[in-house]
Amino acid sequence: MSTVPYAAFHPIFFLHHSNCDRIYEKHVQLETPEECASEFALRQQALAQQGEANRFLRPLEPFMHPFPPERAMVPSDTFDTKALGYEYDELPPDPPLRMMEEPVYVAFRNIKVLELDRKSYALHIFLVAKGSEWVPPSRPKEFRTRPSYAGAGAIFGGRAEECRNCRSRPPYAVMVEVQQTLQEMRLSRHDAQIQVLCEDELGVLLPLEETPVPRPVFMGPWFEDPDSPLALGTTGIEVLQVQKALVTLGYLAEDPTFASGVFDAATEEAVKEFQRFSGLAQDGLVGPVTKAQLTAQRFDRLPDVSLGGRAADVAQTKAVGVGFFELRQVPE
Repeated sequence: MSTVPYAAFHPIFFLHHSNCDRIYEKHVQLETPEECASEFALRQQALAQQGEANRFLRPLEPFMHPFPPERAMVPSDTFDTKALGYEYDELPPDPPLRMMEEPVYVAFRNIKVLELDRKSYALHIFLVAKGSEWVPPSRPKEFRTRPSYAGAGAIFGGRAEECRNCRSRPPYAVMVEVQQTLQEMRLSRHDAQIQVLCEDELGVLLPLEETPVPRPVFMGPWFEDPDSPLALGTTGIEVLQVQKALVTLGYLAEDPTFASGVFDAATEEAVKEFQRFSGLAQDGLVGPVTKAQLTAQRFDRLPDVSLGGRAADVAQTKAVGVGFFELRQVPE
């Protein structure tokens, strides 16, 4: 189905997209059509403010609404299939509610459709310990037999310059959750490296370096362990994450000596200053509350304080919303 000149002529293509619509209809019913339409409209308004087209308002040419047929279909019509005269016989069951920790992703960022030059790829991801030798499997059938196989993403090359959406589409990202594989291998993302095999639309396996696909990075929560406290004398990657956050927020100088992974006296003083600024108990310990405050969302990227310890002139009001600065998802 990834071969553009032929995909739309195959019955599987029609069945695949029909099932995607059926799954999405379940999501719409769970969230309500009104909420889904509102969310899409707000997202398109935000993109329009960044210079992109507002697709919520764009007619879906050449499709006409069946009731009445003289009106062109628009995206807001698609959230209510009954109004279009169609109702699914069966939808997927309600998904179970799951309690889970924040996931870790392998992210292929800044993918540019036109640079793919009509090529499509399945992106097969393997995770190995840093410094270890990796021998890639020679056949796709071998992938799932490898404990290091973490799953796959996909990118679709489209029709390049012939496609209006391809020409106007901004760079995007493909993200694949790899938390389970890391846990099964007993690896931290900080101790793992990503290996990728690309499979093109003809089934040919290629190393990542021979394709226009960007090199992936890990993305995950700023702190892998949000609960265990860190204190004077502690060492390790979690301390380094604290120091990076304190540098970003203006409490430590951007200097290698202040981002060493060692919880020293300077780090403790910076933590106390951050706690004072945030209205927390100034004990110098980085526990769950201080970690949560360090990674809280912000309206801007301005530091809280100058390096001299004076509070910044701009108030650091916290808020929840798309587009605000936060330290929760960190690329590496």
